[in-house]
Amino acid sequence: MLLAGPLADHIFEPAMQEGGALIRIFGGFVGTGPGAGMAVMFIISGVLGVMVGLTGYSVPIIRNLEDILPDHDSEALCKTVIIEELNAILEKRRLLLSQSLSRAQQTELKKISSDLRKLGRRNFETQRNH
Repeated sequence: MLLAGPLADHIFEPAMQEGGALIRIFGGFVGTGPGAGMAVMFIISGVLGVMVGLTGYSVPIIRNLEDILPDHDSEALCKTVIIEELNAILEKRRLLLSQSLSRAQQTELKKISSDLRKLGRRNFETQRNH
């Protein structure tokens, strides 16, 4: 970026004036005279940009980067939801264990154990996928 001005003033503009070195290559496309050197710089910049893009697309790890890297926010949100659910289940369990258990409460405690296992599996799957 810092070189654009000096390149235009001292290399490309003189090269695109009458008798310049680049007239045979670019003269028919951008013309000659004032501004033609800057036009050549735009063309070269565009070609280089396309080459960088195509190079990036041809490298699979760069092309698939969106799929390879997890979204930061979605991973944090998943963890937050799992922690909130875990806290709710553990609080329910704590309340049940603080009293003598009836048959219905024992069944509820078994359901809580099952919910904890499901939550653990879901957490494992979430971490594996991210």
